[in-house]
Amino acid sequence: MKGALAIAFIFVLSTIPLNTAENVFFSMPFSNGYSSAIYDTKEKAVTAFTDMIEWYWSPAKERKNMLRRAYLGLKFGNRTIWLNEVEPESTEYLNESGIVHVSYKQADCYYFAPFVGGEHTIALVCDSNADAVLLHAELLDPGVKITKRIEGNRTTIVLSLEPVDGISLENEIEFWEDFHSVEPQVSEEYEKLFRQSTAFLKMGQSAESGAILAGLIPGRWTIAWVRDCCYSIKALIDSNHLSEAKKALEFLLNGEAGSFKHFNYKGKDYGIGEDYLISVCRYFGDGSEWSDDIDQQEPEPVENMKDPNIELDGFGLFLWVANEYVKKSGDKEFLEENMDKLKLVGENILHSIDENNLIREDSSIWERHLSRARHYLYTSITCAKGLESLCEMCPSEGISEFEEGYARLRKGISASVDEEGVLKGNIEEEKYYDAAVIEAINFGLVNESVAESTMSALEKELFDGKGFKRNDDGDWYDEQEWIFIDLRAAEAYLKLGEREKAIALIDRINSISAENFNIIAELYDENENYAGQVPMCGYGAGVFVSAVLASAQI
Repeated sequence: MKGALAIAFIFVLSTIPLNTAENVFFSMPFSNGYSSAIYDTKEKAVTAFTDMIEWYWSPAKERKNMLRRAYLGLKFGNRTIWLNEVEPESTEYLNESGIVHVSYKQADCYYFAPFVGGEHTIALVCDSNADAVLLHAELLDPGVKITKRIEGNRTTIVLSLEPVDGISLENEIEFWEDFHSVEPQVSEEYEKLFRQSTAFLKMGQSAESGAILAGLIPGRWTIAWVRDCCYSIKALIDSNHLSEAKKALEFLLNGEAGSFKHFNYKGKDYGIGEDYLISVCRYFGDGSEWSDDIDQQEPEPVENMKDPNIELDGFGLFLWVANEYVKKSGDKEFLEENMDKLKLVGENILHSIDENNLIREDSSIWERHLSRARHYLYTSITCAKGLESLCEMCPSEGISEFEEGYARLRKGISASVDEEGVLKGNIEEEKYYDAAVIEAINFGLVNESVAESTMSALEKELFDGKGFKRNDDGDWYDEQEWIFIDLRAAEAYLKLGEREKAIALIDRINSISAENFNIIAELYDENENYAGQVPMCGYGAGVFVSAVLASAQI
């Protein structure tokens, strides 16, 4: 019968597979900021549909997957063709959007989470002259509602937690056209990955809170880290998506930080020591502060923690992107409304400067936990940039303490070099090569001699002729090629006038990603396979967007 639904219901406990060090380019995630889903190119089916994009909304509320598998079928008379058994002619994100387009000889199928007309919703659309389009759906939650609409040769099937009306492919295409319309033009060779990257930033932003997650499923990092969020915000500002950038800034401004005002570890208080605004690590979906203990990622009450991450670089990064937003948008109202909060972040930085003119020991960018707390230079670099940014935002009067703090950090950074003039990743370890110090070059905090010596040393110690690993500590994670570092190094090369090296790194990410649906990974292994967590937002899509635009300006 034309219009029939074939549905298989299976209600079992299920989790979304988490990526480790393996190829993951068969997973094509899509999201609307309320729900996320995956189209799996191996199974040729939608293999996840979640009730939120965050891993945890609160310590007691974990994301739930509501779908094991769903795929479409075509009915021609008495013959049924299930599309999970048919090789498609092509699979892509339609016009670099959040719409997965799978083309067959007898049908064109589209999978998306609608930004127009739906919240906790996904749509499966099929254009075909078949007698009927069928659905096989193995549900994991009886609350999922399924509706079907037929208009000519188009069948639209919607899975949703709430009643919806008016979901359409045309509306979604128009949404993405409008979204991309504000973006600056980039060279044709980078256009597809650039646009797909901004689409991932949009899909990675919670529609409910404004937070931008570090990544989307099937990756594990569906969490709002301050650091990742800030690099995403910078990319949104660079690509003219100012309303999204503002929402993310407001999430950080209005979060519930403060759990680590004091935290004693082996007789030393590593807490902030005063009221503070920005989380020392990351956030739950509801905006409450979240850090983590060693070898576990699930929520744990602060009082039971033994060795959490307390990271202070987020204070500086937040002020940096807040200033970038104000400069680009001219939003004086945002600045006036939040000046007291911005100054509080600056005061937290001042309170954290040690006698050696560096930010005190913390866990920093690579999340070394308090057992490996050091005077990591990346933290001082970001906080120096933060104080400089705050001085630019503040009225001319009453900023002398921030100017003094900035000068002290500049002094401490300049002193943190070896006999060859190379920036040390930290001042405690004999092995100190850390590519995170590249940000001192990007932020203009060191002279040309130190910048050149540092890049030369990092090339020698951390570069394999293709890309950079992150540091010399030597564990599996450290030893992989880091896309984040490649792209931040590209910007540093641009500042040093070494354009050829910069473009080689950008081209490398561009070409490898093009083979994988323009999805950017966290890492490459020695065989250039995707490794770590995929896809990445701030540490992938975000830094690619910023690097491409930086390359166009120089």
